[in-house]
Parts: sequence; C-alpha cells; structure tokens
Amino acid sequence: MNSLSAPANQGGDLVDAITGGSRGTGSIADQAKSGITLADALTAERGTSLWWSYARDNPGITRRLDSRFENLTLLVPIDQAVLALEKKPHQSSSGGDKSGWGLSLGGLGGLLASSDGTDRFLGAHIIDGKLSAGKHKTLLDGFEVELVSDKKAKGGWRVKPGNVEVLGVKETVNGRIVYLSKVLQY
Repeated sequence: MNSLSAPANQGGDLVDAITGGSRGTGSIADQAKSGITLADALTAERGTSLWWSYARDNPGITRRLDSRFENLTLLVPIDQAVLALEKKPHQSSSGGDKSGWGLSLGGLGGLLASSDGTDRFLGAHIIDGKLSAGKHKTLLDGFEVELVSDKKAKGGWRVKPGNVEVLGVKETVNGRIVYLSKVLQY
C-alpha cells in the first residue's frame, strides 16, 4: 500500500511549498519530532486560515487537533479554494439534517452534536488515521474519499471525488495535513 508522504526537502508552510521558498525552519520530520500538533501547524499556516477558523469554532474538533493522543489526516483546502465557493460552509445548513449528511458521532466521539453546514464541511475533510492510497471514510457519515497517485499533480496525488490536486503535506505528532487545491465535493 502506497503511503502519502511529504517531499523530503520540503520546509516552511504551504506558501513555501507552492512558491518554492525556503523560509522554513527544518524538515517536516524535524517539525514532527519537535512536538508540533495539527492545531499548532494550522495556527502558523497562512494559506489555510479559513479552514482553521471554521475548525477553531468547533470545540470538539479543536480538542482533537490539539491532542497528542490523536492520529488524524486533515484534507485542508487552501484559502483560495474556500473563497471560490459560491456558498460558504457557514452559509449552508442541512436544516435539521434533511439531506442525510449528518456527521458520524462515532467518528468524533460524540463531540459534534449539530449537522450544520460548517460541521459537514469539516467532517468531509477529516479522516481518522493515516491516509494512504485507496478509499477512506471521513468523519461525515456516508462520505468517503479516495487517494490516487498522479505524477502530474504538484504533490504527486489526487483526491476523489472531484479529482482534487494535493499541493503538499505537513506531518505533525498527531497526524498530517494534506493541502488541497479545491474543496472536496461532499
């Protein structure tokens, strides 16, 4: 099974990964060893502040992203992708979950009680465990993603549905952030 991994020489944040800059203070492996959590990495990341602002508003998710006892994969669309949405996650609601897209309470240990648009958005972009090639259930009930190798993509991978390009990966002590060029179609 192929595992998604970050380029060995990548440092800095997503902006550096895309532009080829070298502001970083060490390799991804060094950052993980130093104890950086998913929450720490997202706080420092300028290119994904919109996704992080949605996650910070959910105490259950924030606790998991800050916990050193978790192992999560975050599929985080860059800010440009979120801004390109016609209807932002906070502007949509399932209206009492009429759509059937409620979040898996088992996936978040009962920490998500609502099924509004923001929670659905976040749940579709979080996976329990480490992402590798193949299909994976997200925390959004009934929604799964598939990671496929693509040598033409900047990060060497694409996520389906939507054929979304992986731009880069950042490892942390409690999981990894997979930066996406678009929001997943959930």
